[in-house]
Amino acid sequence: MAPGGGLINIFPLLRHIPIWFPGATSRKEAEEVRRLTEEVVRIPTENSYRLRKEELDGTAVSSLVTDFYEKKYAGGASETEEFMIKGVAYTTISASRTFFHQMVLNPDIQRKAQAELDRVVGSKRLPTLADRKSLPYVEAIYREVLRFKPPIPIGVPHSLITDDHYKGYYIPQGTIVFTNIWAMTYNEGVYPELFTFKPERFFDADGKLNNDDRVLAYGFGRSSLLWLQIASVLACFTIDKVKDKDGNNIEIDNNYEESSLLQNLPYPPGPPSRSLLFGNVADIPKTKQWIGFTQWREQYGDIIHFRVLREHMIILNSLEVAKDLLEKRSNIYSDRPGLTMIDIMDWEFNTGLKHYGAQWRTDRRVFHDLFNPSALLSYRPVQTEKIRDMLHRLLKNPEDFVNHYKTVNAAIIMRLVYGYDISPNDDYFVRLAESAIQKLAGSVFLGAATVNAFPFLRHLPSWFPGAGFKRYANESKDLTTAMREVPFAFTEQSVASGTALPSIVSQLLSTGEDHSFIKNIAATIYSGLSIYTTSSAMGTFFYAMVMHPEVQRKAQEEIDNVVGIDRLPTLDDRDSLLYVEALYREITRWRPTLPLGVVHSTTEDDTYRGYFIPKVWYYQTSGATNNELAMAHDPEQYKDPELFNPERHFNEDGKLTEEVNTFFGFGRRICPGRHMGSATAWLAMASCSIVPRSEESIRLIIDGTGH
Repeated sequence: MAPGGGLINIFPLLRHIPIWFPGATSRKEAEEVRRLTEEVVRIPTENSYRLRKEELDGTAVSSLVTDFYEKKYAGGASETEEFMIKGVAYTTISASRTFFHQMVLNPDIQRKAQAELDRVVGSKRLPTLADRKSLPYVEAIYREVLRFKPPIPIGVPHSLITDDHYKGYYIPQGTIVFTNIWAMTYNEGVYPELFTFKPERFFDADGKLNNDDRVLAYGFGRSSLLWLQIASVLACFTIDKVKDKDGNNIEIDNNYEESSLLQNLPYPPGPPSRSLLFGNVADIPKTKQWIGFTQWREQYGDIIHFRVLREHMIILNSLEVAKDLLEKRSNIYSDRPGLTMIDIMDWEFNTGLKHYGAQWRTDRRVFHDLFNPSALLSYRPVQTEKIRDMLHRLLKNPEDFVNHYKTVNAAIIMRLVYGYDISPNDDYFVRLAESAIQKLAGSVFLGAATVNAFPFLRHLPSWFPGAGFKRYANESKDLTTAMREVPFAFTEQSVASGTALPSIVSQLLSTGEDHSFIKNIAATIYSGLSIYTTSSAMGTFFYAMVMHPEVQRKAQEEIDNVVGIDRLPTLDDRDSLLYVEALYREITRWRPTLPLGVVHSTTEDDTYRGYFIPKVWYYQTSGATNNELAMAHDPEQYKDPELFNPERHFNEDGKLTEEVNTFFGFGRRICPGRHMGSATAWLAMASCSIVPRSEESIRLIIDGTGH
């Protein structure tokens, strides 16, 4: 029923397309609606025979339904009256849920209403409809409930019976007219602070109820039933949060949404779909999509919707939107889409790609134990040792600096995870991880998108025309398997021979943990936790220091003043090196290492700013991707965002501003290795100079590495 609700309404012959046909999503939906509709008809019909019999027997209790049936069987009830009977039930139930939810979230409002009830009605009786005009605050709550979450956001459509003109526009006979109730109740010109539940908005400056009694859920009228329910519940009960077994409140958030077939809100704005089958495939930039999506922000805003084949995609282009959805509503935005390509490439072991569920939570607890700030203290000696090795290689072989800064991150990870010291050049384990990650990163192409949308294609043989994705997946699977198995086997053999260095794998082996579980945890760290993102940030650092020597000099002066010239900086110096910290923040802002964050997937329908965001269906995903580049280059957040300027991270008092770091993600999916990645990148940047500053610097590097 929504405007533009489907091509099938425009081209009725499409109703004959079989359900299995690609793009026949509407047919699947229609079949499910048909089943539910039959139930809606069957159950009341069976009841109607009972009610009719009781009515004839004289045993029926008087009610709206019995009165309606009496009129219907006498031949006087219209279809409109029947529709209204059904509509009252739906809208009242929906609004009641909103009322209970908001009373839990706003206990002060609840207390204020109860105080009014005690003062006006007293404690000897319940409120009645005769009290309505004397209870203005309860009336204001009733109005705000229906404004805050209209049970029917898009009104029932009307159809013109004759041609008409309005404000100079011509509206032809037969035009379908929808009333956008949501737009009316979320009109900031009429209702400031749209997303705040605020009954006080219905009082004028004199403290009296204003004349805004437009309760749009009921057209332009008022519901006595809902008002009496609200008043009676408030008079009798205090609505509070549920407590857990220890007596603590179970917190809830403000993302309650009424889910129903009537929630026909529009998707967020975005480019119009070009094809029923392919959606917006042709609109998506072929390379550097984050730049294209950032440019789209100027046209469509900070939340954008488009479709790739059957998959809905939401791009979050501002920090505000990302926090609202990925953090404040993390309970429904923390899943990952079920991508068939990931499965057939054997990457489903990776915790970062797993669905949000029991196994993910188990993995996450292990990562927290391994990488919480306290645990990281024991890793500092390894971080320091490997960074000093990098300094020595930079001194001896500066032209190979790219390999040096990439190697240092891999060296730290391999030593901590497997107790393995890598070779400085072309190490097999490093090359293995890089190859596997490159295959994963390269899996975003049209063939992969096709098998994600139509999973049955995974069963095609690799020689089949168009099945290039299958050949690609087989190549990736070999690398993925080796990445999980080979480093683990090295550590297992070292433990057995008594030569193992302390490591995460050897620690987990000593606990008797399942070997497959250990392999998955270790390979997740090995394949990306701090390796790629940290090395990418280091590449940006070297580039920025060459381009901005004045920034490098200022950071070095701070290090000389705080640390001195007798030693290299350590992580213990971090809180004292404010400019170096600002430099680190600016590196991660200026050129985000993951310009498009890892996609999140919704587990429930949601609405945001009046837009509808669907939950994951059968093989259909609603993916929310945070556009890191758009956030880091938001001109409202950062003046002249393209300029490299560490000073932007200081306030007027010369103190560091509160850190705004999207570098490691959001919400429950934030990178568990963020503290380690941050520490490694910071220490590497603080220790480096693009050219040796003096003979003393050379001596420190040589002494620090023991070379």
